[in-house]
Amino acid sequence: MSEDKKLKGIQGKDICRRRAKGEVTFTFTDKGKVIRVIKQNLVVDQMYDLIAQWAAQDFAEFVSQISVGTGGHVPGDKTIAIRPLESDTALEVELAKKTIATVTQPSSNQVEYTTTFLSGEATGDLTEAGLLTNNDMLVARVTFGLISKGAMTLIVRWKITY
Repeated sequence: MSEDKKLKGIQGKDICRRRAKGEVTFTFTDKGKVIRVIKQNLVVDQMYDLIAQWAAQDFAEFVSQISVGTGGHVPGDKTIAIRPLESDTALEVELAKKTIATVTQPSSNQVEYTTTFLSGEATGDLTEAGLLTNNDMLVARVTFGLISKGAMTLIVRWKITY
């Protein structure tokens, strides 16, 4: 069967959704100790709208922020995450967000965004994170069991593979 026949009737979002995925690395450092947590994330529907805009050479909106929050868990139990949905448009409870410090392209089909939350920033019981555009549109989200961030530094590295 030809590729054209296989793809007939499949929407562009469906083709991208099968391939786009993300991985988030949280690196906590405090007094020489390093804790690294790696999580797979969900690329949400709005990312595919953004890709379509870029394909049409509309670059007014772009990925520019990483946000962390305290939602996305079972009520009353921050250790049990609730899986994100493709229809998510925001974090449940945003605690802090920062402008992305570096953007790299590790390979032709990957983009990696990095930012750092310093001691005193984003302090709390973290249970979710999001990748946002310059207009606060959520394009990827991850939820996880409780990670308490006190006075430590947090580096968030978010890699999207297409």
